[in-house]
Amino acid sequence: MTLTRFELDAQAERSVGRLRLAGAAIVFAMGIVLVSEGAGGIGWTIVVMAWLVGLGWTAAFFRARSRARSADAHFLEVGPSAMRMARGRDPVEVTWAEVSCVRVDEERLVIWVDRHQGEPVRVEPVWRGVGLHELAETLRDAAKTP
Repeated sequence: MTLTRFELDAQAERSVGRLRLAGAAIVFAMGIVLVSEGAGGIGWTIVVMAWLVGLGWTAAFFRARSRARSADAHFLEVGPSAMRMARGRDPVEVTWAEVSCVRVDEERLVIWVDRHQGEPVRVEPVWRGVGLHELAETLRDAAKTP
């Protein structure tokens, strides 16, 4: 097996970030409408919760923008003896000898690389040109696990 390198899909990061920012703008605007119409105690509770969600989406937009700007610091390498993944910081390396299972979490849309000892490694499908199940199959084939 040769080394396969997956790069961060910066375009998708930017698109998802813009979608979150648009959602935050809508939430903030609707909260202002509710407040101007005289939201009671329950209304204020809903508005504050909605604005907190909007703040979270706004922060997620800025994180996605930052990841897209530093796309070269994000990669996944699948080699004959190990997997190396960097998400903007020091790479995590997992040798295939320590992998017990590669599984897809359909609810969270992530791949978990379970190890015999230690915490499982979370692999998100943020890599250009490969989907969730195709990436899981690539990891399973490299690890030769079920």
